[in-house]
Amino acid sequence: MHWADIHAAINKSGYTLTKIAEMEGVDKSTVSLVIRGKRTSHNLAYAISAATGIPTERLWPGKYSQAPADHKAESFIAAEPLAQVANG
Repeated sequence: MHWADIHAAINKSGYTLTKIAEMEGVDKSTVSLVIRGKRTSHNLAYAISAATGIPTERLWPGKYSQAPADHKAESFIAAEPLAQVANG
């Protein structure tokens, strides 16, 4: 998937790169590098997958073969996306 499509999917899901970076304890630029495929991070890839609901294999074909860890999915389910906070 093209990095711009991944970025759009994150925004569409109600998250931002900044929010994902904060949740994962990394810098926003690190999230951007992972999205663009210039850096590898299984933790961030699985967090992005959990936030968007798109499997890592579809986001980055052949790069991350495992499904997101359950704890990643649960942490993103528990966190309120910005769209819900703004609308609620």
